[in-house]
Amino acid sequence: MEKEDMGRLLRENNGEVKLCRCWKSKAWPLCDGAHVAHNKESGDNAGPLVIRSTAGADGQWQWRRRMGVHYAYHQSPGNELVHLLMIPLELFAFILLFSCVPMPPGTWDLAKLVILGLAPIYLLTEVLCGGLFVALLFGLRAAALSLPTTDPLVRLGVAVAAFVVPFVVQTQIGHRCLEPKGRDDTQKNVAEFTLTHNPIPLLLIFYYHLVALLFQLGYRPALRKQIATHTQAECKKFV
Repeated sequence: MEKEDMGRLLRENNGEVKLCRCWKSKAWPLCDGAHVAHNKESGDNAGPLVIRSTAGADGQWQWRRRMGVHYAYHQSPGNELVHLLMIPLELFAFILLFSCVPMPPGTWDLAKLVILGLAPIYLLTEVLCGGLFVALLFGLRAAALSLPTTDPLVRLGVAVAAFVVPFVVQTQIGHRCLEPKGRDDTQKNVAEFTLTHNPIPLLLIFYYHLVALLFQLGYRPALRKQIATHTQAECKKFV
């Protein structure tokens, strides 16, 4: 297989290609799962050769590929609008929750420390988008600190409500009602975290919708096109 062919396959399959090693695949040279039956019949232990693209092609943490896959589950304009309205409330909930944690006098509040700790994750993906997202987080922190009550239980209750209600709206209205066939990648994202214990893909999910909004305004069309190829590849799996 030529290098160009492998590059094409990686782009079409969201950065991951599985090559057959049992010689039974009907999609040769790609694996079609035929090794499962082959192993049962022969007692063999064959499995596919898995090839993944490097981070350089799709950015730090392969965020471009991940965003493309994520948007395959957000094809409805109505669902995207729901997410744009609900995500700031969910982020506000997290920041408010962190602000409820008591800190020693004279030190920064935990919300500020968390935002500063997360900032490099977003800045390393795309500087302008990441910078705007961090600025949004600080703006939400200012809103959280300006709440008229300082009662930690009241603030905790507000934080829980500010997350649960938008999350239900996103999943039950945005995805179930507005997205074609009710497609939702929530379980997919949770399953990946359960397997890898890597929180970064989850932290980037909120960020993708800000990037998509900037794309709608004409920002970096070449980057938008690159991410769209991953979306198209993922959508082909639904057919």
